[in-house]
Amino acid sequence: MTTILGIMDSHLGSACIFKDGVIEAAIAEERLNRIKGYSLFPEKAIKKVMEITGTKGEDIDLVAISNFTFGADVLKLQKKEQGFARNLVANLSRFMPASALDKGFLRQIYIKVTYKMRKSKLFRERARYFQSLDISLDKIRFYEHHDCHAAAAYYMRNWRDNKKTLVFTADGEGDGLCASIWVCEKDRMEKKIPISVMHSLGGMYTRFTKFLGMKPWEHEYKVMGLAPNSNKKRGEDTYQIVKKFMHVDKLKFHNDTNRVGSAFSSYLFKKLKYRQFDNVAYAIQKLQDDIFTKWIRNGINHFGIRNIALAGGSFLNVKTNKLIAEMDCVDNIFIFPPAGDDSCSIGAAILGYLDICEMDGKKPDIKPLMQLYFGESFDDKIQNFVRKINKRKYNIKRYSDVDSVVGELLAKNEIAARCSGRMEYGPRALGNRSILANPSDIDSIERINTIIKYRDFWMPFAPSMLDERAKDYIINPKNLASHYMVMAFDAKEENRKKIIATVHQADKTTRPQILIKDWNEDYYRLIKSFESKTGIGAVLNTSFNLHGEPVVCSPQDAMHTLENSALKHLILGNYLVSKKS
Repeated sequence: MTTILGIMDSHLGSACIFKDGVIEAAIAEERLNRIKGYSLFPEKAIKKVMEITGTKGEDIDLVAISNFTFGADVLKLQKKEQGFARNLVANLSRFMPASALDKGFLRQIYIKVTYKMRKSKLFRERARYFQSLDISLDKIRFYEHHDCHAAAAYYMRNWRDNKKTLVFTADGEGDGLCASIWVCEKDRMEKKIPISVMHSLGGMYTRFTKFLGMKPWEHEYKVMGLAPNSNKKRGEDTYQIVKKFMHVDKLKFHNDTNRVGSAFSSYLFKKLKYRQFDNVAYAIQKLQDDIFTKWIRNGINHFGIRNIALAGGSFLNVKTNKLIAEMDCVDNIFIFPPAGDDSCSIGAAILGYLDICEMDGKKPDIKPLMQLYFGESFDDKIQNFVRKINKRKYNIKRYSDVDSVVGELLAKNEIAARCSGRMEYGPRALGNRSILANPSDIDSIERINTIIKYRDFWMPFAPSMLDERAKDYIINPKNLASHYMVMAFDAKEENRKKIIATVHQADKTTRPQILIKDWNEDYYRLIKSFESKTGIGAVLNTSFNLHGEPVVCSPQDAMHTLENSALKHLILGNYLVSKKS
């Protein structure tokens, strides 16, 4: 048995246990410490995945850590070095073309900071932490950020054949890069094209997010959702300015502003002040759509490989993913579901496993990704938990088939939250930590927003639909797998009203979780119960959390959310907890 502990020690800190080519457990630190977007060392997540899998320190063969820079803590620890590097690059970019800064300049600074960091107080603190878990320090190995993204995308892809796969990674930044292209076949990955952080389209998108008054590195999805609401003519007028910011040259894209960071923010304000917010959103979304589709098409044509896999935070943009998937040059597409930096713990674990197999002369056997329920299950603890719930405030009833009961509640236009089974990994709620409603009830949008979510008025919700019913609701001529809510589709006009609360009101797209029965039989049964009452084989599904908080993890989190919102019904395992009138 080969056991790898994978760690993302940076943006969206996370940990996983990877045993003999299979993900046994994975969890983001934010779910445990309840700090949304937590981006430091994932101490709680490491202990939790070891607890879930019954792994002890001496059982671990390798600790695989993503990011040479050993995480965002370096920014605090090495202020002088990092501050100097970033300010120097930002200032030089005002006077020098980006090409002059593109030859490993920033990357070399990152690496120098890393070596200094390994001699630092921070490293000694990490060393003591691993020693407290009985993990030998000689088992620790570091892997580059985009290598981890690429490994997660390639080895977790949901098709298996001997054909080559072209892997694209893209995000804001990581270890000096913002994107890369890889040619992969069997157990060999070869990085063909690295793209410097100086040309980061993801970083540019984030600066637009901040320009629009939203939270950078978190609210990019709001910009994406806002974009279709633009007046087409005014949006195009704004795009004529924005399209000059970046272009694709063969297999790379280039930042034509020669500015990054705060220097780019100042440039952006100068170019787009007084432009209406929805038109600005339209412009940056269209820029990303155009750049990535052209870049990927060029890659496919150059390498002659039509099977593609994608990872990195930029590929959480479901509208861009839709356009990529629809391109006639794409045969197969796989997008690693937690495409953001939380994917790097899994990617690092995969790379660590490959290294051990190579050292031991063994052939690696990595299983493709199926379901994403890699967190903790509290079902065996719920009976004791519900005994402590205030019976004067709540009706509590145990059912042998609570999910069927809740399906009937949804058919009556009730709204219910579900905290059952193992928690999902990644940013999407996939039924086990979800708020559910009738997708044909357009009023459910306002009700959920009023009850708990406080989402911006332009943001749509998403559906979970039965695998056998997906053809009734979405246009999917390539029959692409879409089990994780990372790709948008056009909703079928003839059945649009049946899932209207999950359809974007401007562009009529929807972002489905297509549910396979074997992956989550309880949740499947809930939707079947709803279908039996309404004829609709889908439910509205949004993440179970208060606005600004991470998705709930435990029954305690679920009750906290129930008590601090107008939500009425909560499923805890086999129990239905409902507020008394």
